[in-house]
Amino acid sequence: MREVENEKRFWAGEDELKRLGWKIMPNGRPVDQPNFWFASEKVQNEYMSNWSPTMTDEQLAFSWVSAGGLESFKAMERAAKENPHDSRLGEWRNMQKVAAKLNAGQGGSRAVAAPNGSSASRYKYYGAYEQVVRYWRDIESAAANHHINKNVLAAVIIWESAHAREGTGRMGAEAAKAKDDLIDGYKGWGVSVGITQLEIYKARMMLIKYYYKERDWGKATLGQVTNQLLHAPRAIQLAAAWMEYLKQNVWYENKDGSRHNLTDREAAEAYCGCSGVTVDNPLGGYPLLSFKTYKDWKETGYLDRKDSTSVVNRQRDLEHLWSNGSVEEFWRCGRAACWTSR
Repeated sequence: MREVENEKRFWAGEDELKRLGWKIMPNGRPVDQPNFWFASEKVQNEYMSNWSPTMTDEQLAFSWVSAGGLESFKAMERAAKENPHDSRLGEWRNMQKVAAKLNAGQGGSRAVAAPNGSSASRYKYYGAYEQVVRYWRDIESAAANHHINKNVLAAVIIWESAHAREGTGRMGAEAAKAKDDLIDGYKGWGVSVGITQLEIYKARMMLIKYYYKERDWGKATLGQVTNQLLHAPRAIQLAAAWMEYLKQNVWYENKDGSRHNLTDREAAEAYCGCSGVTVDNPLGGYPLLSFKTYKDWKETGYLDRKDSTSVVNRQRDLEHLWSNGSVEEFWRCGRAACWTSR
């Protein structure tokens, strides 16, 4: 099949597409959207008519969403449930491989030790932190820059990377932002992106507060802030900044009525909006932390939230990472550059 860089249309027939294993779109280009074959012909044609070899992954994802591509995700998921070996699901299977890698070594939400005698026995929790261990120096640096205990920061990033459900990779981030815009009403700013799973609007807040000397981050576009979170070393700095910000601004009362500012471990709890720490007016000029729900939880022990189970599970998992030796092993693995020999 000819590759013509300046030609947008190359309409292959169904027999030819089937012979090629549904890996090529009718315009002769590799399928690059997981649910392409489950979209209507109208959506497919509109996407292909705007397709160009010069487009970035971000532009392609936006073009797919603009054409109506999100509407066929459920059809793709139904097909995958009925027959995961369906030849039209090639890109979907690639997505599953990425998700499986992110969760490698996880039993539920716990790190799983390698079998005795295995090649991984020296680093038995490797599966829990393999996505982030190469950034150990960045985590150490970010912890120092933002006055966060490095073990606490490492545990947060290990947990967030292993449980990432959206915004992983460039195309994943663009699809998640489009969904946020259509459904949640934050115009794409409410998406959790990258290995730290920090929401984009929180990253913007931290850039404005701690990195204002670089540029006027208040004028940064959604895409520019997203790029910061997709660059792992920068995302780690912003995660540490968010924890420092929480320590400075979130508090609750002790039993004697005195004010208690968050410890590092409590900042790790509050890192997730599921804890009850949220941001009012996140896209406005003066975003404010709202933490009454979290404050009530810490003062009374009762968390009145529908997602309280996930909050408790996350807290339990973090405690497990701190206590079972996972974080200590993480630093040992990082210093030995253990990922280079695997």
